[in-house]
Amino acid sequence: MTTFSLLPGRYDELVRIRRDIHRHPELAFAEHRTAAIVRRDLAALGLAPLCGVAGTGVVAVLDTGRAGRTVGLRVDLDALPMTETADVPFKSEVPGTAHTCGHDVHCVIGLGAASLLCERRDTLRGRFKFIFQPAEETLEGARAMIEAGVLDAPAVDVLLGCHNSPQLETGRIGYRHGASMASSSAFVIDVRGTAGHAAHPRSGVDALQALPMLLAGLNAIRAKEVAADQPLILSVGRIQGGRARNVICDSVTLEGTCRTLDDAVRDEAEAALRRLAQGTAMATRTTVEVQWRTLAPALVNDRETLDRAIRAIGSCLGAGALVELDAPSMGGEDFAWYTQRVPAAHLRIGSRCAGRSTQLHQSDYFCDERAIESGAVALAAAAAELASS
Repeated sequence: MTTFSLLPGRYDELVRIRRDIHRHPELAFAEHRTAAIVRRDLAALGLAPLCGVAGTGVVAVLDTGRAGRTVGLRVDLDALPMTETADVPFKSEVPGTAHTCGHDVHCVIGLGAASLLCERRDTLRGRFKFIFQPAEETLEGARAMIEAGVLDAPAVDVLLGCHNSPQLETGRIGYRHGASMASSSAFVIDVRGTAGHAAHPRSGVDALQALPMLLAGLNAIRAKEVAADQPLILSVGRIQGGRARNVICDSVTLEGTCRTLDDAVRDEAEAALRRLAQGTAMATRTTVEVQWRTLAPALVNDRETLDRAIRAIGSCLGAGALVELDAPSMGGEDFAWYTQRVPAAHLRIGSRCAGRSTQLHQSDYFCDERAIESGAVALAAAAAELASS
């Protein structure tokens, strides 16, 4: 079993790169500066990075020249449209944009894994495809990369991905068999009535009549339409409608999200929502239309791939570094699109920092930089094992 560890100088360089990216965050499909940094670092490792994949993605291949499988290592690049409030010297300098999910750390974890594998290329087998993906936060980047051919030429046989986890102690690597993260779907319900004078309700058709039925019906879908042991979240996060206090409301729009751990349950929820819309329209004399968009399927880890990955990580970092997660996350990850094409495993990299926020997507989120080394070592060790046969 090959052992891996970052040289002190390399770790310091990765921290410098991370802080530079953190100060200059970029949103989905606009990660031009970040991609340029990735390209320069990969080139310095002796690789020939391909830039502009799906717009701002970067891909590089390390071929050892010896028989083995092609292992993909995917990390993400984009930031969130948030204002950072964490008190750090490398705070975001871009108004309204920040790495409050830790993708800057993911990026350098990928660079660290690349350097570890390049350093040991004479002892390894197979090929390693380093995939730096844009637009994970919008759940659009993975599909764009797949459509751009990232899983081809050379064809990826197996894929690894990761996300930092502030719930796990830094240095720990979390994993879960089967469904690890939820599918994510967005829905929009448009209700149309007819405007009229508020003093004469019969002069119009009030679109607001539909709201109680729709909201109650969404709760009933959870209770009545799916099996009790199947997790399902249907949340409405935005409601907009009406023109004035003295005008019968002629339109109202609800926007929400659906999260499940089984794509079949997701389809059942969509069908139930469409039936609810039809029934509500008939009962309230309105027109109710549903738009439904699946942003990412459920992320299901391939058992054999995950088992081999965690054995290799345990041999390298010690069995005590591994944590089997008690429950899946109901958050979405567009890495799931890759899992529908190739066997894949997604890991959680512990990033808890004492006294700091333990939630992603918060304005004061802080990712422990020591996760860079543990994450890079974990990915490199797992990739080397998976490439061997």
